[in-house]
Formats: sequence, C-alpha cells, structure tokens
Amino acid sequence: MDDHIKKICKFYEEETKRMIECIDKNFAESCKRTNPEGDLFVWVTLPDCLDAMEIWHELMEAGVGVVSSKNFAPDPQRPGNAFRLNYFNPSLEEIEKGYEIMGKVLSDKIGREQHL
Repeated sequence: MDDHIKKICKFYEEETKRMIECIDKNFAESCKRTNPEGDLFVWVTLPDCLDAMEIWHELMEAGVGVVSSKNFAPDPQRPGNAFRLNYFNPSLEEIEKGYEIMGKVLSDKIGREQHL
C-alpha cells in the first residue's frame, strides 16, 4: 500500500505542476490562481471586469467544462467570481488543450471589456 500511495502522490504532483504551468502560460495576469495543497483543484479568480457565469457559458460552448464558484458559495448573495478547475480526470493533453482554449476565451473577453 505504501508503494501505491507514493506512486499516486508522484503522479498527481506531476499533474499539479503541469496544470499550474498551463494556467500561468495561458491565462491573463489579472486571473489569480491558488496553489493546491493536497487536493485536486485549482481556484482561478477572474478580474472584476468579467462575470464568471457569462464566461462559463462561453467556455461550455467552446467545449471546456468548469465549475463556477456560485455552486460552492455559502452566501448566494456573494458567490464570488471564480472557477474551480479539476485535474483529477483529464489527461495531460486534455489539460493543456482545455487551458489553451480557456486562456483564449478569457483574454478575448478581457480585451473586449477593456475597450468598452
């Protein structure tokens, strides 16, 4: 069992590192992420010029599934403006492709909002 746990920890450590690299490479600096500490999620908070639910719809249309912080908010009046990103199930290739798409959607939207 100990060997199995070490193997799993190593595997997820590599996935965590790759996910963080993909987010840092593809997302605008105004999008802030957490550093996972033992879980399988990264939270990304969007800049105030974006609406997470509006972006959620655009991402779903682009084939990228994310979960809005609205689904986790204890106070529905203050749902936050973030996404929870999971890296438990997707392959490294899917993570890379998904974050490229997500980064483009976010950057395009930030650019449009800044020109209004």
